Amino acid sequence: MRLFNFFIRMMYWLQAFASPFLVSAVIAFIIYTKNEKNKIIAIAVLFIGVLAGILLAEYIRKKYGLSTFFSWLYGSGRLNDEKTK
Repeated sequence: MRLFNFFIRMMYWLQAFASPFLVSAVIAFIIYTKNEKNKIIAIAVLFIGVLAGILLAEYIRKKYGLSTFFSWLYGSGRLNDEKTK
């Protein structure tokens, strides 16, 4: 059971990490394809995306908890509407 919980937490962490990383990967790819001499800039943009992804995932994990954060995102808005009535 602990292995399953670890796997779920890891998937949540990767989801939080993926958003800034994928955005920076697309930007780095565009920079690199425009001019191959910009390889260093593309790598720097990708590194910044990795760093931002790690910082965002850790911030969410420490402040809210990954499962709580993603339950807010994926949760039904209908539940909140019923609580306010």
